[in-house]
Amino acid sequence: MAPTSIAADRLQSGHRLSHPLPGDEVLITGISGYFPDSDSVIDLQENLFNKVDLLTNDARRWKLAHPEIPQRTGKINNLNKFDASFFGVHYKQAHTMDPMCRILLEKAYEAVIDAGVNPKTLRGTKTGVFIGACFSESENQWFYEKAQVNDFGITGCSRAMLANRISYWLGVTGPSYTIDTACSSSLYALVHAYRAIRDGHCDAAIVGGSNLCLHPYVSLQFNSSPYPFTSGHRPLQWHATELGLQLFLCNHCKPPRGCRHST
Repeated sequence: MAPTSIAADRLQSGHRLSHPLPGDEVLITGISGYFPDSDSVIDLQENLFNKVDLLTNDARRWKLAHPEIPQRTGKINNLNKFDASFFGVHYKQAHTMDPMCRILLEKAYEAVIDAGVNPKTLRGTKTGVFIGACFSESENQWFYEKAQVNDFGITGCSRAMLANRISYWLGVTGPSYTIDTACSSSLYALVHAYRAIRDGHCDAAIVGGSNLCLHPYVSLQFNSSPYPFTSGHRPLQWHATELGLQLFLCNHCKPPRGCRHST
């Protein structure tokens, strides 16, 4: 079999992406997030520095006692709170909206503010939204279990809306979609955002990911899965963890209006 020839330009493409020319750098200028018992990145930092155990066995999510269902999980606070009027969400929509969508909206706003950008100045700009998400445990409840219909169930629990609702609220015109590659979803969202900025599809990007553990049977499936782990051994107990994280990226040369340059 003849050897496969690879163009020299292709061999250098990875080096060019990781070593951009001066002025072509893509910067992370803002960050925000919810983490187990930590309402912000600063809260998480303080809890980690103080060696606080953020896995708890309280019954905030479920009270089902089963030997194979993880009882110690990382839980986000205040899932039932959301300022619907601030984000322009109809009150009926707010009651059927996936909690992940509410979290991502809130943290997208905070990440933009953390980047030194007034969210109002993003309207009409080429800002993309790239969200990584795998499971939505609210879909099954609203689509198949509840007989109540209020005209907002599909748009409230569709994973496509995790990204699209942020774009709609901010009024941005860049690419907007949700990526599902299982455990690597958020990483691939970051890769897509980086490439979109480098290729000129957008000047800035909001990148995020979220995971919520609302139903014990999903955690049971993960805990019982036969998939291999990095060490080659399964842990005695799989611990489910909730989070919601947002980053704001911009091009060093073409930041959106009002974006400060920082690393």
